[in-house]
Amino acid sequence: MKYSILLFSFFSTILAQENLNVEVPKNYAVASSSQKDVILIEPSKRAQDFAQAYEIIKKGKSPQNILFHLSDGRKISNVSELSPMTNGTLILFKITTNMGSKFELISIENILGISVQ
Repeated sequence: MKYSILLFSFFSTILAQENLNVEVPKNYAVASSSQKDVILIEPSKRAQDFAQAYEIIKKGKSPQNILFHLSDGRKISNVSELSPMTNGTLILFKITTNMGSKFELISIENILGISVQ
């Protein structure tokens, strides 16, 4: 939650500097590649995108290790299930380990991307 507040305040400052009259809804993530490009993404849509990408990669021809890259530098691997929560701000990962399954709940803004190893 603290990251979303920091991101919102950072991008709100950018928008204010550009004198843009853009109102950002409370439940939207804001991303910017420069001071003039702003993208508003509803968290539930972003969560659905990650879930869809995971399912497409998982259905590939050969077994693949799917990695989720997080903003703190960690990588989540050995994901057996991925479940976006109802509001789309959190994703529950079911991870297969030698000791059985474990669960990890990650905020959508902390997921940077997906890759295949």
